[in-house]
Amino acid sequence: MPLSDAIEAVKKISSDLAVLPGSEEYDEISKSYFSELERELKPACFLTPSSVSQVADIVKAIKPFAGRSAVAICGSGQQATPGVANVHHGLTIHLRNLRGIEIDTDKKIVSIAAGERMGKVYETVMAAGLGVVGNRHSSGGIGGDAVQAGLSYFSYARGFVCDNVVNYEIVLASGEIVNANAETNRDLWIALKGGGNNFGIVTRFDLSVFEQGQLWGGKIFYFQDSFSGQIQSLVDYLHNQNDVDVHICVSLGYAAALGDIMCMNDIFCLNPEKPKVLEPFADIQPQIDQMRTLRVDSLKGFTDEAFAGAPANRVVKMSTTVKADTEILEYAVKTYHASFEKLKGVENLLFSITFEPVPVSLIEQSISRGGNSLGLKASDGPLVVVLFYTSWDSPSDDEKVYEANKEALETIDSEAQSKKVSAAYRYLNYTFTHQDPISSYGPESKAHLQAVSAKYDPEGFFQTAGGFLANDLNSFDMYFRDKCLAVALPLPVGVLPVPAMPIFRWGRRCFIYHAAASHLVTEPTLAARNEPDILSLHLECLSVCGRCQSTRVVTPLRAGANTSTLQLQLLQNGRIKVIALATSTDFNTPIGPTVPHRLGSPPAPEARARFRPRSSSLVGGFPIDGTCDDWYGCKGDEERMDATFLAMIADVIPSMSDMLLYKGGLYDAYAFFPQKMEKWVEEYPGRSCRDNELCYRSYDSSDVQ
Repeated sequence: MPLSDAIEAVKKISSDLAVLPGSEEYDEISKSYFSELERELKPACFLTPSSVSQVADIVKAIKPFAGRSAVAICGSGQQATPGVANVHHGLTIHLRNLRGIEIDTDKKIVSIAAGERMGKVYETVMAAGLGVVGNRHSSGGIGGDAVQAGLSYFSYARGFVCDNVVNYEIVLASGEIVNANAETNRDLWIALKGGGNNFGIVTRFDLSVFEQGQLWGGKIFYFQDSFSGQIQSLVDYLHNQNDVDVHICVSLGYAAALGDIMCMNDIFCLNPEKPKVLEPFADIQPQIDQMRTLRVDSLKGFTDEAFAGAPANRVVKMSTTVKADTEILEYAVKTYHASFEKLKGVENLLFSITFEPVPVSLIEQSISRGGNSLGLKASDGPLVVVLFYTSWDSPSDDEKVYEANKEALETIDSEAQSKKVSAAYRYLNYTFTHQDPISSYGPESKAHLQAVSAKYDPEGFFQTAGGFLANDLNSFDMYFRDKCLAVALPLPVGVLPVPAMPIFRWGRRCFIYHAAASHLVTEPTLAARNEPDILSLHLECLSVCGRCQSTRVVTPLRAGANTSTLQLQLLQNGRIKVIALATSTDFNTPIGPTVPHRLGSPPAPEARARFRPRSSSLVGGFPIDGTCDDWYGCKGDEERMDATFLAMIADVIPSMSDMLLYKGGLYDAYAFFPQKMEKWVEEYPGRSCRDNELCYRSYDSSDVQ
């Protein structure tokens, strides 16, 4: 098995590097992740280097197994998005043992090893009378913020966290250890400032430091009747910003422990006194005096408070970005309340909406400090990141929570677009698996990220790691795999040949489904006629790809009144890797000449897809002339499928070409089965056939006990 071979290769460096399931250290690392959604992912092994040279050795050891052993990289594991810093049944390179904090007072730089937590960093710089732009939680690490964006208490005056990184020490896919800064590997330096873990493993971050004493600030809690006025105060500040030495967040939320919706202002001043600009937020009345924490304190003290009481259960953060406009923020609150009604009854629910400003001063600081990959211009601002934060207890509520959050953000985005106050930018730290923050940076920035990826990682090794990838592919392969497997369990045992499971590339298929669904609702000639979901899709995976420079081509083949058909191609380094055909769900006529016409009545169109009931049937594959694979179709009268369920069909049920390709050959369906499969279905609709008969079986999961 490639995975076990990869682990053995690492053990040859040092047996201490591989932390295996069943050990106390393995359990300790698993429990350290912030969200249970990440803790549920159980890697085959944690790899725990304690030096940059060991990181380089690990990369060299496991690289030969790339493409067959999923890899994730973790610094502190505090981001809630599943699959960002952990991987199920793969290899997680955990940097917890990379330690060290050093201050160079002459250069005004602090060097932070990738495994450090910010609480210790703040203690170190405070002892020297200094400050540093970093995480607002003392238990948070440096890695995620410094390569994604990162909002800090100092951001209005000093930019994002990534803007303050003057040098990255990074291990490339080749195992080479290099530095990226304004003078050396500048293109990589810019790419790392917002581009995530697309380019290598950052082992040390060198950040600017500055003189800093105590701060004034804290939290104020009040009642929702006053929230509208706080929104107006926030918008007024952003459009008349005359003090950048402050930080403001306003939130409204429900906590089951408190039993009601309350509001909170999180405000700070970089000086030890309350400034006039914060008076509207600090002096609001009535407020809950017993919960007020306004005070003069150290940076460490405030970041300790920020993390106190953080939930240890299932957590989701999803966000969008809008212009600083009172009307759209009020609409977002209205949408929050509608979503809250849908989530009532979710056990131990914590559900909030937070407005986090991105003022013009912040964007200007990004530019003045050398630029980044986020694609923001001063003329874009001021902006507000609208964050939906949800935590809950039971996995049975997962889909309800996901859908409520996604629907809310889609509703807000639609309203913002109609009012011309939308913004393309998505804050990567607050995005979920279905979102595409890299594309939100704009085509120029994305092209730069892809070019840098191809230059420093030509074989695409880090395009198989967790997180948001630059090269057009959904990178949450193992997360989707787990969801797909959970849905697949009711199917007949014969559908799941376990030995074949490791060969499938889940991300490619999930990517194709989402690409088709997106195109069906955005392409003008199709959008007027089709639902956003896909009933059936054919995938032809021509080869196992290394995920380098990737491009996507979508070609409408048919745009009829009742049905539309798309052809999708995924090309890597100019060569076709995946071909797919997709048809829309809203149709009453046959879907095309390559698929039998009598598969049962199509489902009635619905506003939104759902998982199919167990009584629905999966109709087996039918060879398509000129290809080496099959078309999988489904039928049912009540409900249709969403993209994740469709991905399960393509992946859990292995195609013959995938199987033979893995063994070094190709499969030509018409060479093996020259008889026409359509004839069987026409003569025997709905019937299954036994082995050696020239047909494909129609699986009905209701037969499974």
